[in-house]
Amino acid sequence: CLVKDGQVVKTTAYGWQKKYNGSRLLPQEQWQPMTTDTMFDLASNTKMYATNLALMKLTDEGKLSPDDLVCRYLPEFTGDGREKIRLRDLLTHSAGFAPSPHFYRADGTRIYTLNRDETRRRLCTLPLVYPTGTKYSYSDTDFLLLGLVVERVTGQRLDAYVEQQIYQPLGLTHTLFNPLEKGFKPDDFAAGELNGNTRGGQVSFPGIRTGTVQGEVHDETAFYLMGGVAGHAGLFSRAGDLAVLTQLLLNGGSYGHYKLCRPETMQLFLTPGRLNPALALGWYKGGSR
Repeated sequence: CLVKDGQVVKTTAYGWQKKYNGSRLLPQEQWQPMTTDTMFDLASNTKMYATNLALMKLTDEGKLSPDDLVCRYLPEFTGDGREKIRLRDLLTHSAGFAPSPHFYRADGTRIYTLNRDETRRRLCTLPLVYPTGTKYSYSDTDFLLLGLVVERVTGQRLDAYVEQQIYQPLGLTHTLFNPLEKGFKPDDFAAGELNGNTRGGQVSFPGIRTGTVQGEVHDETAFYLMGGVAGHAGLFSRAGDLAVLTQLLLNGGSYGHYKLCRPETMQLFLTPGRLNPALALGWYKGGSR
């Protein structure tokens, strides 16, 4: 999808959206061609196109500020220095958390079967691995927590809020979480990992997916621990919808009759941080990391 001067000038699909069933190459007549409507697992782009857009909208409406303490919205987020962490620290990946929440059993093996409520409780008790504000360390944990903040402020699950307040008003019918639960079929999606979450047969745990992932979020934390809806991963979309969301940003926060935020709020979120001039509030601006 190629856009110039705010107009889509080329939309063409290339290649195949599925050629394998697990590790087995399908007969060529069963290969599924890519289309302009093929939907993709956006993975970590969920951070920007769901959680960050939600935070920008809520900031513009005066419902929160990047300088607010996280514990203002998550009172249980205290102890071990957590009560001093601001939303800004999470947005700039400098809060002090490990890259991902390492939930382990007593035997040291990873846990992938916690329910969403238990995961939410555990996220608010994770220990810091470095002092807040002393360095930049990219972390899914930061945006998992920001997703919880959005939910606490709005009183809605993250998917319901962004779909109802951002995507649907923009006419984006193919941008959503858990699409297989909302009318879409596996063949609407580009295939993800060949053998589920086994990492090519190297990983196993109870309930692990072993087949080709198609229409389900691949990320283990989002799928097994958060029910497919998380602040760091889980969003699906297609090229045309992403062109609209990108133009929304290029326009300074508005698109057609829809207004996400004022240009001043957009600029606030695009101002480089102190520790890493390439990173603004949830947005990577390019240059050196």
